[in-house]
Amino acid sequence: MVQILRKFLRWFMFGVLVALAPLFITGVILVAKDNPPPILLTVLGSGQLLLISTAIAADAIGDLVCASIESATLGIVAGGGCILALMCGALWYAANSAMLELGKPGRASTVTKGSLIIFLFTIISAGACKMLTQEQKGE
Repeated sequence: MVQILRKFLRWFMFGVLVALAPLFITGVILVAKDNPPPILLTVLGSGQLLLISTAIAADAIGDLVCASIESATLGIVAGGGCILALMCGALWYAANSAMLELGKPGRASTVTKGSLIIFLFTIISAGACKMLTQEQKGE
């Protein structure tokens, strides 16, 4: 169990937090301005967190597909959650980008809240996939 937690922490630290680094750096740069805009809306309002969520979910699905896990039910629930998160994130980002190109941007507050919800759902389902696949590998 300790090794599974180590693998999970390694994934979270280097897979999730490193993927968030560009958003953190953008936030730091904005905070350094004399009159900073609303940081969360500015950093997350255009949907980049949706892309990060999509990549994290795709990675977890790839691990799950390549593994043969003991509990098919848990695999279906975790994998299904990742597929749902991937589809929602990818579709919303694509729709938001298309609307920006057409000069009809979505509300930054809506995109921010929605992307945070999808991101949290992705972390939970992807984390479950990672735990299931690590348990099977016995590493």
